[in-house]
Amino acid sequence: MANDKEYIKLINSSEWRTIRLRKLRDKPLCEECERAGYYTAATEVHHITPVEYGRTFREKAQLCYSSNNLRSLCHQCHVAIHRDMGRSGKVATQRKTNAKVEKYMAQFFSKE
Repeated sequence: MANDKEYIKLINSSEWRTIRLRKLRDKPLCEECERAGYYTAATEVHHITPVEYGRTFREKAQLCYSSNNLRSLCHQCHVAIHRDMGRSGKVATQRKTNAKVEKYMAQFFSKE
């Protein structure tokens, strides 16, 4: 995700900062903790469908800015969700590294 230049552009925009602040103001408690019966302040906004799933910049912008695609979360729940999705942690890092190596190998050492 961090290597996606379009995502970086979207997440650093004033529009995103406004939407993020509005979401945290409207839902100040972690939605995941609330489901479990706890009350924890939300400090982060999570995209339910990852922005990188968009095929075009326009689709990525729709995923990034859609209020229906956002959840207010505490840091601990946000990390846990990404870990459960396989998008963070040692396994995810290794998978991303392997994909980069394979892409490099195919680019420079393919037998075409």
